[in-house]
Amino acid sequence: MKITLVNNRWSGHNPYHIRELSLIFLSFPGIFLSVYCVEPDILKQEIYNVLGTSNSRITFHKILLPDNILKNKTLLSYRNYSKKLWINIANQIYSDDLQRPNHQHLVFFGWLDDYLAPLLYHMPDNSIKWNWSGIYFHPSFYVPYKTSLLFKNNFSSSFIYKIQRFLTYPYRKIKGFLHLPYNLLFHNSCSSICVLNEHLETKMNNVLNKPVITIPDFTNSDIDTNYFHINNIHSLSKGKKIVGLIGGQSNRKSFDILLQASQILSNNYYFIFAGPYHDDFSSSVSAYNNSIINNKPANCYFLLERIPDESQFNSILNCCDIIFASYRIFPNSSNIMTKAAVFKKPIIVSEGHLMAERTRKYGLGEIIPEGDVNACVRAIEKLASTEGYNSWLSNSRCEEYAEQHSHHKLKDALRKVLQAAGYNEDNESIAY
Repeated sequence: MKITLVNNRWSGHNPYHIRELSLIFLSFPGIFLSVYCVEPDILKQEIYNVLGTSNSRITFHKILLPDNILKNKTLLSYRNYSKKLWINIANQIYSDDLQRPNHQHLVFFGWLDDYLAPLLYHMPDNSIKWNWSGIYFHPSFYVPYKTSLLFKNNFSSSFIYKIQRFLTYPYRKIKGFLHLPYNLLFHNSCSSICVLNEHLETKMNNVLNKPVITIPDFTNSDIDTNYFHINNIHSLSKGKKIVGLIGGQSNRKSFDILLQASQILSNNYYFIFAGPYHDDFSSSVSAYNNSIINNKPANCYFLLERIPDESQFNSILNCCDIIFASYRIFPNSSNIMTKAAVFKKPIIVSEGHLMAERTRKYGLGEIIPEGDVNACVRAIEKLASTEGYNSWLSNSRCEEYAEQHSHHKLKDALRKVLQAAGYNEDNESIAY
């Protein structure tokens, strides 16, 4: 069976994800893999480092992306961007498919969201003619059951909930009328869909009438012991409890909330802010943030740039005693929870969404109201105390959570993806 693995992003965890997806697809007998990504030479070297040699069953290609089409970021520009993505990848893989014409073909998108833009209500002409599937990271099927404080300041929760229901319910009877992103999922060429939210599997399956597969939010435990920031952090923290916000530093990640908490807890705690800074705050909050950053307080470590790779990301996380992940308006799964569980670090998350539900179920940490600085301070003090930490340690089920998001769970999920596209492992084993 021929698989084309496509990922048009190379930021955050995407390089690691596409490497792991490639390796697991190759672990199935009779699979021939073509990978289209932003940095194929880097990926090729990483794959060959793991396999120990080159492999005739995998080829690497640089994906062609549309030019400057998202400059204005309107609904129409997103639609045009998605349309171009579909057409571009179809043109790229057509000649590659001709090389193995007798192989059943599946196109798998490592980040499907970019291909499901609003207003794109049918497959573009000249798009891919093969079965396709992919990971839908932020599905619009999800209706948050608690409205964000950001919206509550402007509208009543009942009004917002009604708007959300209006935007998510009509697809059942009048799909296409609102041209919502998931209209493409009804297409016959879509053989399955992968989601990270386990509650969506049944909901979406009932609507789409095709396999919807829960995929784990997988990670690894590799650490770069030579990453020079680690020694700096240990030296500057001087034995204080370390609280970390790792990844994009933005309004959605509640950078400002932890920053304010760091100034309240300036004596006994050390704070790490590691990841690229996105100044998407109001003018007053932005001014406050920048004043603190520029003053460089002694209890804060600002590494406001992209962390080069997954092992260095893990190294910084492993330095922390507490992980801060109290995100705003985030109903989805987050990879930081898996990392916190793997490294056995207590985590602080926002009330009202999937992360809170999982934190409560597995005893992973503290749950606070979204955007509440005082609650953040109390949660840090509780988890940092001997009594609080020991209580967390005795009640947490980090190993169980990590197991639910492990690599063998990922392989099980990808096996279902292949089977939905007609793959038979027993027959392929004979052919292989």
